Amino acid sequence: MAAEDAISAFIAFGLGYFVYGKWKARSAKWVWLAGVCWFGWRALHVWYGQGAVNRLYGRSPVLLWEISGDGYRPDPKSAETWLVYTLVMVRTAFYSVGAYCCASYRESIGNVGRGIVRWLGDQWRAYRDREPLG
Repeated sequence: MAAEDAISAFIAFGLGYFVYGKWKARSAKWVWLAGVCWFGWRALHVWYGQGAVNRLYGRSPVLLWEISGDGYRPDPKSAETWLVYTLVMVRTAFYSVGAYCCASYRESIGNVGRGIVRWLGDQWRAYRDREPLG
């Protein structure tokens, strides 16, 4: 599940970066709110639900990371919870981070990219124009 989170974050970041770069929609920087609210809704549901059970049976307090679906015993319910809540939050958050980075650092990233291409071109020309050995 951690690998899927990382891949989803990477793809969502790139998608947010390029979509913002193409259409400049300011709302792209705020998509994360939907994912966090969706995740928070589930967190409150689990917290409240287990709080009632804890009061009835005298159990220990709820562990909120259980809602991520990354529990000790993988089962279909925890996988569904991870897919529906955690993965959505990861994707929306990194989509917005990508859009924000594009809005804030696009010129800097473009200048660095052009500098690297220029340096590689200089290295290639120096290699191509060097004196042959022997």
